[in-house]
Order: sequence, then C-alpha cells, then structure tokens
Amino acid sequence: MLAECIVSNAEKDISDFHSYSAVFTTGYLATVRAKIEICNELLQSAIINRELKTIEQQFYNKSKDLHIKLNTMQEYLEFGVDSSYIADIDLKKIRVNIYTQNIEKLLLNMNIVLKTVNRNFPELRKFGLKKELIGEITTLVQDISSLNDKQNKLINERNSVVEANIVKFNDLWLSMQPILSAAKVIYRGDEIKMKDYSLTQLKKKLAENIFP
Repeated sequence: MLAECIVSNAEKDISDFHSYSAVFTTGYLATVRAKIEICNELLQSAIINRELKTIEQQFYNKSKDLHIKLNTMQEYLEFGVDSSYIADIDLKKIRVNIYTQNIEKLLLNMNIVLKTVNRNFPELRKFGLKKELIGEITTLVQDISSLNDKQNKLINERNSVVEANIVKFNDLWLSMQPILSAAKVIYRGDEIKMKDYSLTQLKKKLAENIFP
C-alpha cells in the first residue's frame, strides 16, 4: 500500500521527476506499478491463512464428534475385554492424539482400530455394536484425512508464497529507491511536497485512513 501511494504521487508529479531525470517516464512508473500488482497478488497468502483457520475449526469439530462416538464404541469393547484382539484397540492413545491434535498419528491409530473392529465385528456384534456406528466413525476418519490433506497442501502453498514474497518484495523495494531519492532532491525545502514521499508521513496517513 505504501508503494502504491508513492507511485500514485509520482504519477501526478511526473513532469517534475522527468525534468530532474529523463529516466523517470510514465513507462518507468508503469513498470514499478506492475511489480506492485504482483506483490498484491502474492499477499493472497492471507486468504490461505484464513482457510487454514477454518480447517482447524473443522478438525476440532470432527475430532470432538469422533471422541464421543469412540466413547460409545468403548462400551461394547469392554464386553470383549478378554479377547486377544482388544489389545490392538487402544482408544486411550487415540484420545491423546485428539487432545494434542496430532492428526497424522490419529489417522494411523484409527486405521488400526477400524481394521481390528471390522475384522472382529461378528463377535462384537453379539455385544451390541452396530455396523452403523462403525460406519459413522469411518466417515469421520475419512473426513479428518481429507482435511489433513487439504491442510498440508495449503501449508505448502503458503511456504511457497513466503519464499516468493521475499524475492518479489525486495525487488519492489529496490525499484522504489530511485523515486524516493529523487523526491528528496526535487522537493528539498518543500515540507508539504516531501510529505508525499516520506514513509513516516505516508504510514501515518494510512493508519488514519486519510489517503485520498
């Protein structure tokens, strides 16, 4: 935004800048403005951050539902406490995964649980475990897995954007220096005009939201 303010002012004062140096033309400023637009596009990483926060909330909601359904499942598993396969169904470990939001381990451990439960369903059904409950838990795990894939993708995109920002914003900053340096010479002694090219003054205007 600061760069846009400076370039907009320079466009208004192009005759002064061109008189100072033939380097400053409408084409020169158009090139700088193009770089500003590129940086503005890169700032869409803010959108990625919002999407990540949305996913975190969805993780929380799905994990909470999973926790409740696992509690229901445990009631049936306790009937088969003497069965050898029960040792492979560690719901306590999964609750820790949910509490710590360790999604990777949660998915890994839930896959083990579901495989074990489905393999031994004929016996567990005798205790009252319903196929519908297993289906609901399976759907929640699949939803969490999809959210995890989406989250990883967004994080990778954000990391790429950050790396790109460093290069692009540095390039834009370097392109702004000739304009700022020239303004100091052109408007030396003119305090009013210098405010149009003072980073301190422009930041103040932007903070007060009074830039036209």
